[in-house]
Amino acid sequence: SAWSYCSGRTDGVAFAGRASTANTLLVFGGTFLIQFVMGVIIDQWPRDAAGAYPTAAYQTAFALVIVGLLLSLVWLYRPGADKDEALAKAL
Repeated sequence: SAWSYCSGRTDGVAFAGRASTANTLLVFGGTFLIQFVMGVIIDQWPRDAAGAYPTAAYQTAFALVIVGLLLSLVWLYRPGADKDEALAKAL
């Protein structure tokens, strides 16, 4: 996370507020980006007579989000990733 990256680069106590703010900004920015991209994907389908998008549009958008989440979990738990060392370095 941004906090572990920033706190490992300078004095952790003095820099904790900035690192926490950066982490929060990335979380909110990422959430906004995911919602925006989902809207763009859903908008690729035409609306029906009532103005609603088809179910397939939502299924595709959510499926792509799930694929992204699964890929991030694969990256997080990849072989050779030394999480204990990274955690100790961050603290």
